[in-house]
Amino acid sequence: MRSSFFFSFSIAILLLPTVSAAASPIVITEISPVGSATHEWVEVQNISTLTIDLTKWKFWEANVNHTLKAFQGSAVLTASSTAIIAEDAATFLLDHPTSTLAVFDSSWSSLADTGEEIGIRDAS
Repeated sequence: MRSSFFFSFSIAILLLPTVSAAASPIVITEISPVGSATHEWVEVQNISTLTIDLTKWKFWEANVNHTLKAFQGSAVLTASSTAIIAEDAATFLLDHPTSTLAVFDSSWSSLADTGEEIGIRDAS
């Protein structure tokens, strides 16, 4: 079930009309775990050579723009750096106590197991 979940999200991300790897310096690189409510998280990476401030960015899920709140580390991602957007940042850090990644808290209800479109949006 996990591999089909990831595949469904991969397709949805690629088909979003406002998101393309060429246009966005921040891309979703991993979605995990499936159907675990407060344990859900999304990994994002800055694929550009620029430093990107995620302070006003949003996690888009279920047609809602969810605010990103820096929980651990900086809201600024340097070139090639990775961060976590968690449904519950405190739970993510309990599950991954040795993580040194920047972690953002962004409350959403729960990711669908299949067919849901998600994304990361800048302030504009």
